Amino acid sequence: MNRNHPSLLLATTLLSLIVLAPTARTQSEPDISAKTQGAAASGSAKSVDGGYSVLKKGSKRLERQPEPQANAGQQLPQLPASAIPTGRATPAREPAPSTGNPGTVESGVASRQTGGNGQSQDLVQDVLARSGGQARVNSLLQQLGTMTGEPGGRGAPTAHVVYDNALPGNGDDSQSHPAGTPVFEGTFRPMPVDAAHSTSALYGGIPGGVVLEGSGPDLSAVQQIGYDSRYNAVILDNRSVYVLKVSPELAALLFRAIGGDDKERVGVSAAQPPIVYGAVPDDSMIAWDLLLADEFLGGIVFANSEYTNGYRFASDFVPRKQTSLTYNVAVFFKFTNFQFAVRNDEWHGTGGTLDIQLVPLSDKRASDGNFLPDDDAIRAGKMYAAFTTNATHIAQNLSYYRRELIVSQMFAYGETAAFIRALKRAGFDLATFASAIGP
Repeated sequence: MNRNHPSLLLATTLLSLIVLAPTARTQSEPDISAKTQGAAASGSAKSVDGGYSVLKKGSKRLERQPEPQANAGQQLPQLPASAIPTGRATPAREPAPSTGNPGTVESGVASRQTGGNGQSQDLVQDVLARSGGQARVNSLLQQLGTMTGEPGGRGAPTAHVVYDNALPGNGDDSQSHPAGTPVFEGTFRPMPVDAAHSTSALYGGIPGGVVLEGSGPDLSAVQQIGYDSRYNAVILDNRSVYVLKVSPELAALLFRAIGGDDKERVGVSAAQPPIVYGAVPDDSMIAWDLLLADEFLGGIVFANSEYTNGYRFASDFVPRKQTSLTYNVAVFFKFTNFQFAVRNDEWHGTGGTLDIQLVPLSDKRASDGNFLPDDDAIRAGKMYAAFTTNATHIAQNLSYYRRELIVSQMFAYGETAAFIRALKRAGFDLATFASAIGP
């Protein structure tokens, strides 16, 4: 290994190709530990008059409309077949639970009924209550002010049940999956040459970091969308609902970032200096969260103990160390393949994939500092056995590592980003809609 051109793995902190030692930060850079990701809704989406902001397809102007109602005897039209995805996890739409005044059920869609006082209930609350009961409605109302993404992380394997308010568990949540539980998968594979070229075309090189990819369901039939700040929910055509998995502030940032990039990219790479892809602001919480996720996961792949010292790995695993390095290598974490299904007029994420790839790198760099693949080394099947073992371990034990808040947050970001891309591809102006959600 040429000391004048050291392997990326030996640069400064030996992180997962993220060369961000604490001493390298300047006072102008954000202190992640001092930030909070939860943010109250801006209030622009829903005012005291009970109305809310909606955006029609093809428009760049928000309109005020009365809050959608679940009126007596009104049958909400069934979602078109094109909007209901097929795949490994698309449970059938469930009829509304029986009540004292049940609605009729046709094609799996329940009609709404008025309450005993003759007053109609609002659509979003009605959908959420039928989907998860009043407990779900109350939970969303309580969580919104402090949410950081998908609930999780309190089951981290090194967290204490008492002192950290951690969830008890045995370190493996993959044994049972109640109906409707999202299924997350981990995969590992060496990156083939054609994939290396397509990845380089999308990102300008090989991201030695974390990216969010994939799109949500086909929403081309949807004509307007609205936002309900009470529940941090997107309303589609006044008939179905999707609850965003991240805070309003972060959701608005994702809407703007994906809407402002023709390639719809969200991700980071540990080039020197680090690269933030697309229109995601360099100093945003999302960019820093992606970097932190890369530091944690990359620390396992490259057996770097700086961020995992004392950490209890799945099945008492000990990350393998590579004693000699003769060529550069990048690890590429891609959160992708997000699936969705409709149950009782609420869109639910039904799972996603963490795809881990190891890529031999050329000694050359792109003009912007991006890493470039070494085609010959890829064709020859070069890769360090220790790193392959460590990456495979993460993929095979994703149910364990997803309990870490930073990993759970990546899936929350990824699902939200996938749904946002679906809205963009359906013809909605994301920047305009973002102004209804948050700053």
